[in-house]
Amino acid sequence: MEIDPSKPEEIVLINWAYKCFIDREFNKLVCGEEVDKKTLENMIKVGLWCVQDEPALRPSMKSVVMMLEGITDISIPPRPTSS
Repeated sequence: MEIDPSKPEEIVLINWAYKCFIDREFNKLVCGEEVDKKTLENMIKVGLWCVQDEPALRPSMKSVVMMLEGITDISIPPRPTSS
């Protein structure tokens, strides 16, 4: 997969990943590998929570494990503020 530098949203990886998530273009994030779509969606959501600029928004490692194990629901992460 090639990133197009003429598209600012593709320059900052977090912003690009969030755009792929919102547009439900998960396939762009795994480069054609065969993966379970629901598992991938959950992994993307957890990852986006973990890279929030505001430390208070980031989940604890215990929460991350619980989200990945399916014990805790994962809400939609806010748009990253990085640019």
